[in-house]
Amino acid sequence: MTPVSTSTDAVMAAQVLVSKGVQAFFAMAGQYVFASFEALKKVCDQARLPVFSSESGLVARGAVPPMARISTPGGGRLGRRPHAFSKR
Repeated sequence: MTPVSTSTDAVMAAQVLVSKGVQAFFAMAGQYVFASFEALKKVCDQARLPVFSSESGLVARGAVPPMARISTPGGGRLGRRPHAFSKR
């Protein structure tokens, strides 16, 4: 496997992974992910796949937060969002 070195590489890698049947993506913080996030999300949206991220900036741009605090009443509601994507 070749490392991703441009934002275009990131999108092409996402397309290859979709064609191989991945069920979800986890977007980690990084310059190529930040630069290409909308294109990555478009690839995933077209394939009806969720993009999870623990990076608040990516969550604000449409990624799904992967974890929620379930020790609070609001945590249960937040936990249902990733669960709903997993049922697609």
